[in-house]
Amino acid sequence: MRLYSNKRGQLALFVILGIIIVAGVVSYFIFRNYAFVSNIPEDFIPVYESYQNCISAETTRALGIAGAQGGRIYSESYSPGSDYAPYSSQLNFMGGAVPYWYYVSGNGLIKEQVPSKQIMQEDIATYLEDNLENCNFDSFYAQGMSINLDNIRARVDIQQTVVNVHVDSSFVVSREGESAEKNSFDVQLLSKFG
Repeated sequence: MRLYSNKRGQLALFVILGIIIVAGVVSYFIFRNYAFVSNIPEDFIPVYESYQNCISAETTRALGIAGAQGGRIYSESYSPGSDYAPYSSQLNFMGGAVPYWYYVSGNGLIKEQVPSKQIMQEDIATYLEDNLENCNFDSFYAQGMSINLDNIRARVDIQQTVVNVHVDSSFVVSREGESAEKNSFDVQLLSKFG
């Protein structure tokens, strides 16, 4: 009888310990935004929100370009056709090159160039790295703010119904001796691109 009560006591201890661990994990995820107080002055928050919106807009633009061009933003080299097979590797559609996923090359070989998900993610990330420095901060410059944006690196993760974007960049905002820096930005867009 005593052995049975020891096991019940140990089981109760493990159940209580499990509940404490689960409660701690849940509390961390619920209160993590409140626990880490931002050191960004209130006046500079709209600048960072504007940059976040610019990331969203440029990602939407990149997804549109990739969708219109067969999944690629930066198409591979053009392969012309021949007399035997007059088809090239791309279709000229309204001034834009849309690569064929499957075609017969000029020398009669069957070629397939379906972009993988990884290639599409890399194309979108490269597009963001090339274009995010062109975000419009004119209204903030008019308020006397100085904005320095350098070393933009983007990672894109295309899921079934969302596109996750993570941008690392040195983004410093300053005005009248006060400055703040934020180096990491995350954006999630609802999209059926995946």
